[in-house]
Amino acid sequence: NNPKRWGLLTIHASWICLVWSLILTILSFSCPRQLASIFSSDEHVKNMSAQMIRIQNALGIVTWVKNIAQSILQSIQCGIKAAILALTTQLVSIILFEVILYYTDRHNPVRLIWAYPMSFAFGFLLGIAFVFTPLKNAYKEYKKEIFINKSDEMNTP
Repeated sequence: NNPKRWGLLTIHASWICLVWSLILTILSFSCPRQLASIFSSDEHVKNMSAQMIRIQNALGIVTWVKNIAQSILQSIQCGIKAAILALTTQLVSIILFEVILYYTDRHNPVRLIWAYPMSFAFGFLLGIAFVFTPLKNAYKEYKKEIFINKSDEMNTP
């Protein structure tokens, strides 16, 4: 019922997610080999894992958008849209991209990791598409509320 509060909370959650994903993306790009050494001491595994860590986090900066979009849809009682968004971005897209990448080059396992950044990009685009109209409507409602409040103040003696 309070579009201004809702908008401020959404912006606050978004900047926190953006900063956190930026920190993790920088970390994964700056020292992927050290991160890989946590899981194995084998040099071949470290080299493959370092490549995979970089690829997997290539679009880590936009990962949060699908989650925020899902939360926005849930907060405005669009549960079906939120469920469709979650299902398509967190399950269907990864499986689909994995299958496509596997059947286009079966002998390159590192290439399969590209399914994750591809699903992040897909989630980013689909999340924006799903929340564009509800956000536009919420902004119009907020402007209308401001106009009504100002006209009430002018009419009050």
